[in-house]
Amino acid sequence: MSECPFPENAAEIKALLIIKPSHLFHKGNYEQKARRVFSRCDVICPRDIDHMDKIVERAAGNYDLVLAGGGDGTLNRIIQKLDRERLGVGVIVLGSGNDFARNFVKASGTAAKFLTLKVGSWRKVDLLKAGSILYHNSGGLGIDTATLYTREQATSALSRNYGIAFLRTIPWLKPIECELALDGRDMSDRYLWILAMNNQWIGGGMLAAPRAKLDDGLLDVLLIKNIPKWKLAFLLPQIYSGQHINNPAVIYEQGTELKVKCDKPIARIALDGELYYTRAKTITFSVLEKAMWVFGKFKR
Repeated sequence: MSECPFPENAAEIKALLIIKPSHLFHKGNYEQKARRVFSRCDVICPRDIDHMDKIVERAAGNYDLVLAGGGDGTLNRIIQKLDRERLGVGVIVLGSGNDFARNFVKASGTAAKFLTLKVGSWRKVDLLKAGSILYHNSGGLGIDTATLYTREQATSALSRNYGIAFLRTIPWLKPIECELALDGRDMSDRYLWILAMNNQWIGGGMLAAPRAKLDDGLLDVLLIKNIPKWKLAFLLPQIYSGQHINNPAVIYEQGTELKVKCDKPIARIALDGELYYTRAKTITFSVLEKAMWVFGKFKR
């Protein structure tokens, strides 16, 4: 591993915390707590995604660390414009989807979440790509993509809950007919879920890829075959414990490149809990080995 270019001691780190508009009311509180940990910490609430992009682009040279004050989606948006040679990232759990943060020691209460960073350390982790789009946790199409689309169309707060949207999606879910190759090996079939994972968890705690590691240089590929919906209903709860990988309807393998090719354009892909719209017929999932510095109190 290359030598870390950033200060090892949190008290010497210059940090930028990016929060969502829903947390604007707490901005002063976050600044106060963060400045007890870092030599400097500015808190910014972007107006929209374009504004966030500009903030991240300008951060290089002024900060060492960009903290995502939110969930996996916030971190996903940050890494798209991150200068990875001059900036690292971290997470303060303030969002709803926090699967990447499961790699860190859990803390209850806002003050404790900041204080755990006092004893944080740097680690270099892999990033994955879907075409030209970066992601850090999970990517794919099928069940997850359809669930996120259902949630996006929802009008009530209850309907926007991932679990409820998930259940509402299953009845109309259609299989993906595609040519699929993992490291050149043909695995073409009809699938309900195609996942290329960097982390173990997805969807708020589903242990989709039990053997995944953030720094092993590999994609963990999960494929669920086109099975009857009643069988799918029995299979999905197994994902929370990781037992699904023993089910004959599931293929779970590791590799470095997954190519998905469909006859019709792929409308949407799901990356880190975010929907990206595309009209491509072919999506290639690949690994950027040890491509990003992450700061936090890791579990192991």
